[in-house]
Amino acid sequence: MKTLKQIIAGTLVAGLALGAGCETSTSERIPPKSQDPNNVEIYAAWPEDGSEGHYINRGNTKYGVVWHMNCGQRANYNATLVPNSTYSVNVRYSNDGGSEIVSILYNNNSIGRFETQNTRTAGTNPGDGWINFNSSQTFTMNTGSESNNTIALYVYSGDPYGVDIDKISVVKK
Repeated sequence: MKTLKQIIAGTLVAGLALGAGCETSTSERIPPKSQDPNNVEIYAAWPEDGSEGHYINRGNTKYGVVWHMNCGQRANYNATLVPNSTYSVNVRYSNDGGSEIVSILYNNNSIGRFETQNTRTAGTNPGDGWINFNSSQTFTMNTGSESNNTIALYVYSGDPYGVDIDKISVVKK
């Protein structure tokens, strides 16, 4: 029996053999399940179909993949949350180069924006920063009466190299 990591790696290799890793539907990959509604870890490489961007193999992540987005792109994630509750939300990302402004949306309403920082270590080569990760500041999100929700990320502005998103942490206060 194959492990989840082997399945993911095989799917990524198969997608790349077809010509481009971003053409494989996200529903053809197996997302990790971590759906305790009090502590939701959304691994960004598994957005809902129709999301913009593409997945990339990256080290220093739990599943070896991230979701890469450029200016003007949006990725949507379904999350089961406790209705009428307050959550803390932050995003783990890597960014090699200039900053991006990323908006976090809950059911299409903005809960805040953060500016990514360059994750490349001083004195290293361009491209080396993609395997180093930072976390955004923490935002407060109040849920409505629905338990099924959409959390989205939108890259509002940035350099031509984009940003890699590893995960979104949603923790009930």
